[in-house]
Amino acid sequence: MVSIIESDPDVLGGMPVIKGTRIPVSFIFDLVRLEYTVDQIIDFYPSLTREMVLQVLELGKDMQERLQGVDFDHYLEKELVQS
Repeated sequence: MVSIIESDPDVLGGMPVIKGTRIPVSFIFDLVRLEYTVDQIIDFYPSLTREMVLQVLELGKDMQERLQGVDFDHYLEKELVQS
């Protein structure tokens, strides 16, 4: 699968965006959290296709599954003490 996400320091300070756009991946996740449908997202951003949005969501689902059980607060606290 070709990655739909890119990061460029000259685009939104390097924030991960949907390839070929300035639409942050995190914004798509925020819209889904607010219960927007894929069709509503595409209505707001006609440069996106259904396949693009679904690919971003699949990647998000995969990340969520891989990160289950990771205690970021504990990990960061431990690492910050070492800094």
